[in-house]
Amino acid sequence: MEREVAKTFDKWLYESKGVLTRTPLSGGWNNSKLGDVCADPTKLQELGLPIPKIYIEAKNREGLLSEKFFNWLSCGTPSYMNELIKDTIKKAGFNYWFIILKGNGVEPWVFTNVRCDKTSWHLQFTFEGQVVYYMFPLKMVDTVYLYCDVKENIKLGKATLV
Repeated sequence: MEREVAKTFDKWLYESKGVLTRTPLSGGWNNSKLGDVCADPTKLQELGLPIPKIYIEAKNREGLLSEKFFNWLSCGTPSYMNELIKDTIKKAGFNYWFIILKGNGVEPWVFTNVRCDKTSWHLQFTFEGQVVYYMFPLKMVDTVYLYCDVKENIKLGKATLV
């Protein structure tokens, strides 16, 4: 799934220039590691761009994105999601973060607190009564953020508090 995620985010951010890829197990690109995805330092140098301010966590588990999962989210976030969210926020620091969720037999979805364009289709959830989270299918990432400056902030390496 990490390859699909890297390919989708690379298409969205860099028009499929091969900048983002699945993080190699060897850790050879440790400085450009962005979670389960990393940026090719050679491609970034070619394009004259800094390391993008993004953190991506990919989770493929049975039961994710099931009816039971969405019922939990509407009533309160399941404990394992609370832990995943807190851990991702900690690892991401001040970078934009995205958790990609995939369950059995369903397409991957994006879970994030990065504000979505109000005219785009997405699901919205609250967590601990204050933070708003958004969910949408991975294949719609370019549509959801079509009229938003998130893409340019990520590409230009602008840190943000989200």
